Amino acid sequence: MKRLIINKTETSPFIDFCFESRILQIQGQSTLDEVIEFYTPVIEWIRSISQKQNIDFTFILEMEYFNFESSMMLFEILTELEKVNSEGKNSIDVIWNYDERDEDMVEAIEKYSEIIQLPFVLNKM
Repeated sequence: MKRLIINKTETSPFIDFCFESRILQIQGQSTLDEVIEFYTPVIEWIRSISQKQNIDFTFILEMEYFNFESSMMLFEILTELEKVNSEGKNSIDVIWNYDERDEDMVEAIEKYSEIIQLPFVLNKM
C-alpha cells in the first residue's frame, strides 16, 4: 500500500500514513479554507485499509491548532477510523498529544473521545 505523506505548510499539518509501520500521524496546525480538497486523500487512504485484515494501527495526533472547518474533517477522519475498527478486521488506537494549557483543544479532545468509539490515549505535553 502506498505511503501518504503531505508536507506541513503555514496552514496545513504534516501527514504521514505508513502502512508498513502501522503508524498514521497528523501533526501541526490546520487553518485551511479548502479542507475537503486537502483531507480527501487522507479519507481515501483510511477507506483503503478497511480492505486489509488483522492489522493494528496507531493514529497519532499532535495538533497545535485547528479551525472549525478542519475540526469537521478531523471528526470525519476519526469516524472513518472507527468504522475500520468496528468491522473487527483491524484494530485502531488513537494517541493524542496535546498542550494541557490549551483549553479549546482539551474541550475538543473530550468531545471527540466521548463520541468516537476508539481507544484514546491522551498525553499532556
